[in-house]
Parts: sequence; structure tokens; C-alpha cells
Amino acid sequence: MGESSRRASRSLPARIAEEVETRISSGQWPPGSRLPSEPALAEEFDVSRATVRSALRSLAAAGVVRTRHGNGTFVSEHGGAIRASLQSLRSTSGLIRAQGHEFEIVYGTRRLRAATEAEASHLRRSSLPAVLEYERAFVGGTSALAYESGVLAADLLPAGTDPGALTGSIFEFLEPLGALPDQSVTHVRSTYDPGLAWGRGAPEVPLYLTLEQVQFLPDGTAVSWSTTHFVQDHFDFTLIRSA
Repeated sequence: MGESSRRASRSLPARIAEEVETRISSGQWPPGSRLPSEPALAEEFDVSRATVRSALRSLAAAGVVRTRHGNGTFVSEHGGAIRASLQSLRSTSGLIRAQGHEFEIVYGTRRLRAATEAEASHLRRSSLPAVLEYERAFVGGTSALAYESGVLAADLLPAGTDPGALTGSIFEFLEPLGALPDQSVTHVRSTYDPGLAWGRGAPEVPLYLTLEQVQFLPDGTAVSWSTTHFVQDHFDFTLIRSA
């Protein structure tokens, strides 16, 4: 598939960055090693050098690689250990998978309903007729890994969209609709809430790392507002800070 056809459904630099990061995590490019040149990567992935450059910039911002001007791009010494950087925009499924967890997604709520004023405000609308509301849990074996609730702006979904079609990743649901986000504004906090868990595998200690985020399309339109509670025992997120 060529670059132009893939761009229509998802940010192509994000796809390339994900593939490069996967190869780094697998050990194909170990810490300290030099990545292939931009022309070589562009040829391998059948994309432009500008696309590769954008992908590498995002990985550099996440601390996975470092660019030495005149020498090339190298895997950071800690790059292979960064399993879930919060700098990079990923689906919740992608964040959990990056921590090495296998899981199933269990939906508790999926319905179209009228939007509240608060939801319209968070989704940057003066008015919003409807949202697709959902609630889901990520369960690995017998243990719950995360709980998430959120709404999708229904005005970005095709008429007649069946909420029951939402069975797995939100990103995988949005991608064929041409509504895949490429940026989010995220607030991070800790949460202690004995009443938050539902379904099987509730944590013994109800302590969570909570991400509340609004996600945006490339044109700046807000597409979703969600709150994800990651069970603290199962996650170790990383932030890389550079001068």
C-alpha cells in the first residue's frame, strides 16, 4: 500500500514510528546502535523522507532515539527499556500492550445518547446533539488492568453507526471512519476509589494512575473525551525530559 492511500485513514508518521519502536523493543536495533539512514528507511517503508523524518522526530521527543547532527540517528541507551512513554499518542490498548500484558476488552456500556453541556464543552462544541458513550475494562487473566469511560462525538460518525460495532480498540473503530486522532491534551493524576472497579478481577488496592484526555483530529476537531484508570500494580510509565 502506498503512502497516499494510508494517510487517509491514519497518520503515516505514527505508523512508521510505531514500527521502528517495535523493532527497537525486539532488540533488532539495540541501545546505542545507529538506525539505517533516512533514505534507507524511506525505501524500506515505501514512504517519503519527510515522513520518516517526522516519525523519527516523534521518537526523539519520546526519548526513544537521539539524533546526532551529521552522524545519524541512534537508539537511546534507555530506548529499549521505554515500554510505555506517555509522550507518544497511543490507544489505551497500545499502552497496555506495550507493558507486556495480554488482555481482553470487556464492554459494560455502549450507547448513543444526547450529549451533556459538560461533554459538549470538553469536545470544544458550542452545541453537540449526541455522543457515543462507552465504558470498558481491560482484563488480563483474572486481574483487571484498567478501566475506561468516555464519549465519542457522534457528529463525526456516519449516520446509523451501531454502538455494538465498538468491540475492541477505539482507534481501530475510528480509523476506517477517517476519525483517528493524532494529538491529545492529557491530565494525569492518582486516584483512590474503592467504588470504581466493576466486573471480574477487581484490584485488592483500588489505587490507579488516571489519564483524562481530549483527543483531536489533524484539523483540530475534538473527537473524544475519556478517563482511563490504570491499576497501579501493573504499570510503570516513563517520561523523558530533555533540555
